Amino acid sequence: MLSQRRQTVLGITPGAPSPARARAPQPLHRAPQAQRATDTRPIVAVLVAPDYGPGGALFALRAGRNRIGADPGADVVLDADPRVSGDHALVLHRADRLYLSDRLSTNGTQHNGVDFDPTQDAVPLADRDRIRCGDTELIVLLLPSSSEPSPDDALDA
Repeated sequence: MLSQRRQTVLGITPGAPSPARARAPQPLHRAPQAQRATDTRPIVAVLVAPDYGPGGALFALRAGRNRIGADPGADVVLDADPRVSGDHALVLHRADRLYLSDRLSTNGTQHNGVDFDPTQDAVPLADRDRIRCGDTELIVLLLPSSSEPSPDDALDA
């Protein structure tokens, strides 16, 4: 009886579903709504997070600046990892190259298993390089540049 009265005093009707359970589940990793609709920059690479969420995740890297962090406004949102800072790292695409820098994150960034020194300049990224932000590992997969001939083009010549 005491627990029933206590729940009623707290504003919870006994036997009713709790407000937390009544909400629809939200996806853990998604691009901000405004960004998905308006970002027309070309995709230059993909980050693969094999252990992020159920089934892993893919994130597009676009020409220019790509912010990685837990902040919902980041280009690569890792909000399911509590060790990722709001503004954790930056991947910059310039002149057909990708560069990684740490944004003075609390738990640091690793590049190919080596702790990234946030005071150093950005390091170039190559295909299949590994980035670790918090507990999340990201694998860089470069997409072929439109200026580079594809293997299929060589067959047509």
